[in-house]
Amino acid sequence: MKLESKVALITGGTSGIGRATAILFSQEGAKIVVIGRRQEKGEKTVDLVRDKGGQAIYKNPPEYPATWGGDEWRAGFKGMQSP
Repeated sequence: MKLESKVALITGGTSGIGRATAILFSQEGAKIVVIGRRQEKGEKTVDLVRDKGGQAIYKNPPEYPATWGGDEWRAGFKGMQSP
């Protein structure tokens, strides 16, 4: 498996290309973190990954200031753990 021992953060993983990417990457061995604003759809992606034997969690993105950098970025993902 090409992505074994890797963790993939999939932004926009709640539908479409993001959802397909999450499923594909999990089939290649990656653990998946689905990131998106629509919790119900994000959890559906997680279910689809798990149904195919993969590991996944859903995270709703925090609100970011316009700068998208420095301490704000690190604070947004603080405490996030690999599935």
